[in-house]
Amino acid sequence: MILWGKNPAVTSIHMLPFIREARSRGARVVLIDPVSTESRVFADEVVQPRPGTDGALALAMAQVIIAEGLWSTEFVRSYVHGFEEFQRVAQAMPPERAAEICDLPAARIRRLAREYACTRPASIWVGFGLQRHAGGGGAVRAIDALTAITGNIGVPGGGTNYSHRNTKRTRALNGREFASAERAVDRASLGSSLMGLEDPGIEVAVVARSNPLCQSPHTRAIRDAFERISTVIVIDQFMTDTAREADIFLPCTTFLEEEDVYLSYWHNFVAFGPRVVEPLGESRSDLSIFTALAARLGFGRHFERSPREWLEYALEPMARGGLTLERLEAEGAIRDPNAPMVPWSDRAFRTPSGRLELLSESGTSGDEDPLPSYIPPAEPCSSEYPLTLITPQPRWRTHSQFDQVVSCRDDSGPPGLRIHPSTAAAGGICDGDRVRLRSPRGEVDFVARLDPTVRPDVVVAPNGRPGTRGGGVNLLTGEYLTDIGRQAAFYDCGCAVEKLR
Repeated sequence: MILWGKNPAVTSIHMLPFIREARSRGARVVLIDPVSTESRVFADEVVQPRPGTDGALALAMAQVIIAEGLWSTEFVRSYVHGFEEFQRVAQAMPPERAAEICDLPAARIRRLAREYACTRPASIWVGFGLQRHAGGGGAVRAIDALTAITGNIGVPGGGTNYSHRNTKRTRALNGREFASAERAVDRASLGSSLMGLEDPGIEVAVVARSNPLCQSPHTRAIRDAFERISTVIVIDQFMTDTAREADIFLPCTTFLEEEDVYLSYWHNFVAFGPRVVEPLGESRSDLSIFTALAARLGFGRHFERSPREWLEYALEPMARGGLTLERLEAEGAIRDPNAPMVPWSDRAFRTPSGRLELLSESGTSGDEDPLPSYIPPAEPCSSEYPLTLITPQPRWRTHSQFDQVVSCRDDSGPPGLRIHPSTAAAGGICDGDRVRLRSPRGEVDFVARLDPTVRPDVVVAPNGRPGTRGGGVNLLTGEYLTDIGRQAAFYDCGCAVEKLR
């Protein structure tokens, strides 16, 4: 099992018993991450490539697997489209070239490739942080290709797991069919995108289920954009960084105050969540707020269902398999009856070719490379900014959520910046010193925490800590877009650290 940029010890603790069980039966676990995370306690080996070079590492592994005849010829010939084209891409990334890019020994890349290809079954678990680079999409596709050419698709214990969040298991409730018009902006460059909107500009903004002034890149650009909007309305449970900038704040209920149904992109269970306390104060559910707003705007007829009727409506596709709201309420949690135990065990791939497509025109919007590729970071390190800032998921919060109710020793006091001892020594920095981290966009103060498990060219500060508690790491990050999906390339962030006196 390869945990590639994945830290289940923090982000998927429900999987830890299964990892322990697999290891007790002889499974070997390799952690690939520039930062040796908490999951290193489960790993037999930790591989720490330079940030943003995962695509090069995966392509080099593929080159070794193909060159040494370790690929599954039967699976590839029967179920894979575009192998010859992909082979040419992999041939251009031998381990020696990848070693320069990734800052890893070529011999280690070869050994990792052979071990993966010669172990059946083998699985790869890809973390979300891996795609927070300009070439994140190509990197994930290159990792997928490793699974394809070794035939680890549709077999128990095999596969590559990124997420299955796009599975169409319930009815969509986005209401897009009622919109007379829409105008899209890139969330990854929200500040500059909003500033660039003209004819007409935005007069009213409603922010729900989001905290962009803490969680989106380039905080200063977003603050400037919000200042140009006449009325900003924020719907939230707490006074977040974004809520503090609002003209109108509407308190909404928590999950404990509303009946709901929960799905996940990490497993196939559906769970029922009952209301356990009455709504506090003047808080109302998001559904109640938008239903009342729709009525005032003249199209309330589209919102006439009760909360329970909306849940039944959303679950109708699952109800055909026996998963009803009444059954969920009685049993608490049920595995999705439409979900296979082993994905693609039937080898039925929903692509134009009917095969697993390494060469894919349909899987791109037209601008991306139809083949897996390596794209360097959008903001590489430089002499002025020699370090890369990594802002992973915090242990004690879900991004910026629940910060107001967390009281943990490890998350109290001044925010910490993890830095390698050799990097700290070069700047005269000792553990516990106050330091200032600078990027081309801003600066934030931290307390240095010396950590030999991070790379010397990397510093680490978890995301989500509010500005009111000394946070604000996204004052440093830039508005770079990923190659697929136009997501935020948070981790392409060059920075420099200095000791404060």
